[in-house]
Amino acid sequence: QLPEECEFTILFYADEVRQWRRMLVDASGENKRDAIEFVQRLGLGDRTNTHAALVQSFEVDDNLEVVYLLTDGRPTTGKIIAPNKIVADVVLRNRYRNLQFNTIGIALEPSTEQFLRSLAELSGGEFRRVK
Repeated sequence: QLPEECEFTILFYADEVRQWRRMLVDASGENKRDAIEFVQRLGLGDRTNTHAALVQSFEVDDNLEVVYLLTDGRPTTGKIIAPNKIVADVVLRNRYRNLQFNTIGIALEPSTEQFLRSLAELSGGEFRRVK
């Protein structure tokens, strides 16, 4: 349902971060179909490198305004795994960039929900919980 006048890309993260397109692309029907196919080909992992995905989101494009972080688990791997330290690092990186982080959690533990709520609130974003 992403309007065609929007631009987007997708970052997938497990042990590493993979990017669907190296830049933002128009939300044309073709690009949305390609994105859906990319997501459908992804396998499930048992690691969550949330910090790396958030850091890489700052490098996607200077025109990027909003990030949607979708996760089903707490950070388990990467340079920083402590949720409060991830939030502090992202807030510090974001002080001049002003990205809005909207977070979506699926079947979360309470501590992970608090992490996602904090990240969203401190960046002017919203938190959503999906059961």
